[in-house]
Amino acid sequence: MPSRPSSTAAAAARHAIREEEQRARKARERRNKAITLSVCAFVFFALAGTTTYLLFTVKG
Repeated sequence: MPSRPSSTAAAAARHAIREEEQRARKARERRNKAITLSVCAFVFFALAGTTTYLLFTVKG
């Protein structure tokens, strides 16, 4: 039994690790994008609601 894995096995392991890292990075980016979009939507609707409330109460 060789003490070290063959070069093809090592290359396959590196490739699998790289693929897993890329998959994890894409998932993290998707999650961050969803959080950013949620925050932006919340701020937008909060501002729209506040503006509408102020317009109707000031004109009242």
